[in-house]
Amino acid sequence: MLYIGNLIFRAGHNVFFSFLNPVRRVYVAMSSMMLSMFILIFLSLGVPSGLFGCPDIVWVYVAYMLGGVAIGTFEANLLAVITPLGPTTKLWAIIGMPVGIVIITVLGFFIMNWEIFAFKAVPFYIFVFVFLIVGMLVFGLSIPKDVSHHLHTDESPEPSVVDGDTETPRRGSHSGKPVPKHEAIRAMTFRELIADFKAVKHWLPKIAVHVPAMTINMFAVSVFSPGLLLYLYDQPTFVVNAFGHSYTIRYDLFFVVYNIFFSLGDSLSRKIFYPGSSLCCCCCNKGKGMPVLFPLFSLLFTGAGIGIGLSGFAFIVPLGGFFVAFGNGSLYAQTCGHIDRSINHSHNLISLSTWLFVGDIGSVIGTNVVPLLKKTFT
Repeated sequence: MLYIGNLIFRAGHNVFFSFLNPVRRVYVAMSSMMLSMFILIFLSLGVPSGLFGCPDIVWVYVAYMLGGVAIGTFEANLLAVITPLGPTTKLWAIIGMPVGIVIITVLGFFIMNWEIFAFKAVPFYIFVFVFLIVGMLVFGLSIPKDVSHHLHTDESPEPSVVDGDTETPRRGSHSGKPVPKHEAIRAMTFRELIADFKAVKHWLPKIAVHVPAMTINMFAVSVFSPGLLLYLYDQPTFVVNAFGHSYTIRYDLFFVVYNIFFSLGDSLSRKIFYPGSSLCCCCCNKGKGMPVLFPLFSLLFTGAGIGIGLSGFAFIVPLGGFFVAFGNGSLYAQTCGHIDRSINHSHNLISLSTWLFVGDIGSVIGTNVVPLLKKTFT
């Protein structure tokens, strides 16, 4: 239900929440995740049992569906909201995503094995719930009033053909004066969503290769994060052979190491490959930093990671996770930068939504084929 809800609302937020602007959609997404955590907390504590006449298992589905709604709605709208704040803000925002994940995946595997927690998930549900409140406060205080006001009013430009760096608004206080391209993020109503699809030739061709690349990438991420590996190494302890020696390693510790490598790959690649990043010495780009690369380039890292992950050598499997995540992070950073640079910002939200929606079809497929892959590789 998590992946299904995520997939539906990758694009569905433009329909179900068409009456809300991107700022408010971010708040709705975070509130939805809070409600999901709230339900899971009460179910884990044994309350409520049969609330509103529904079996507890139904509430589990509801909780995971709400989590999917949150993830699917949050990402595209957050990226759209911070676009006017410049590439540096967006870079650190997209780096923050895998950092947040590693806090849960690494600390989760590590701390839940302490005797005091004894594999109880409730403390982590509470942790997420509390920090969602903190996140909402940080978000509210961090978005400048002029950006928030622009997204809360009808001073938004009509979707139109890009004309250099400006567009002509249809209404509002600009009175027909050109609107700087970076101010063209708008609150998307259902009517404007239809207008964006009518103008599809102005934005879809520019992400035509990025979309299938993201689908392949997300398939690999869903299978190796850690996905299939949880079944391949499903033993309390197992032997790792390295440098002529044999080491016995616990299941939980192995995946702590794996998730650290995965997070490092995802985070570092986003910093390195974000267009204009100065971390990479790009002499061929005349000192302008990382250029926009062909999106299938990132899948080379993904392919290497898959090969290592399925090699059967447990010692190097975390390196496979690193490469799969490195491919994901580099593609994510490159595409975000490409959309900001190449597509008029009035089509920013629909471009991001489409890219993420089709990409997550790969996630759903990957999640559902893991049981089949388990039979093949175990």
